Amino acid sequence: MKLLFSFTLLVFILFTSSAYSKVPLWQEDIDTAFKMAQENQKNIIIMVEDEDCRWCIKMKKGTLSNEAVQKKLQKFILTKIDRNDNKNMESIEGLRGPIPSFHFFTPQKKRIDTIAGYYQAEDFLEYINEIIEDTLQ
Repeated sequence: MKLLFSFTLLVFILFTSSAYSKVPLWQEDIDTAFKMAQENQKNIIIMVEDEDCRWCIKMKKGTLSNEAVQKKLQKFILTKIDRNDNKNMESIEGLRGPIPSFHFFTPQKKRIDTIAGYYQAEDFLEYINEIIEDTLQ
């Protein structure tokens, strides 16, 4: 009986840990995110949002929850900051503006591009793919 319980517990742990590892982790501090980007040699995406922004909520619940989008986002270090978070907003020039907005940077803090507004999953994926292709050259 103990062996069956142990086996079931092990299978559960393995299954749930692999399922959760596919969901990208969003940082909330820009400095930490850039350190991680440098350590992992990954580009960074900074999403600027507001908790009351309906398009931000729609973007998070729809597009950013899409399985294909989440898989692509694993190629980046991800950061979500609230537009009212002055410390983070003032740490990099050009973060203020329409929301939701997505700011793409190299690990060395060189801006790649910025997009703003709501995107459906297919359009966001296409854009992310372009960023990946452009930065690999």
